[in-house]
Amino acid sequence: VETEACDVSQEEDIRRCTDATVDKLGRIDISVANAGYGAVHNPLHMTIEEWRSLLSVNFDGAFLTMRDAARHMKERGGGGKLIAISSISEIFGAPRQAHYAAGKAGLSALVRSLAVELARFDIQVNTILPGWIITEADRKSVVEGKSVDLGGPRIIKKKKKQAHTTNRY
Repeated sequence: VETEACDVSQEEDIRRCTDATVDKLGRIDISVANAGYGAVHNPLHMTIEEWRSLLSVNFDGAFLTMRDAARHMKERGGGGKLIAISSISEIFGAPRQAHYAAGKAGLSALVRSLAVELARFDIQVNTILPGWIITEADRKSVVEGKSVDLGGPRIIKKKKKQAHTTNRY
């Protein structure tokens, strides 16, 4: 396994890393777009800068990574594999992470489109949607300015007269 440090939000950095990887290994057979981060923001108070900052890494970075790897695979022939790491947040959403969920949903739509587009070059494109993986950074989350222990999963019972439901389980 070879790695190359890269700011995936920067197109020129992706190009440099792709070229460096090809120089080191001679070819790219599999590329995994895994860079990303989560951030907690109330969507009613989120700035456009906060929105764009996360999407530039989680969505644009994945697109640029897959695009440059696919260009190489097509040029050299012989196919390849592109894998994007998404999240179940694209399906269920996540409180205070509208930008994260939107980016992940967009990523899966991008993967489906690339899969159709690149199939003729024998390049398979897939996405993986892992569940919540608890890391040290996830043990605490900021909600309305207070640190809250997120603990484990929660079951929320629907109230009898509730006007609508959300995808919260």
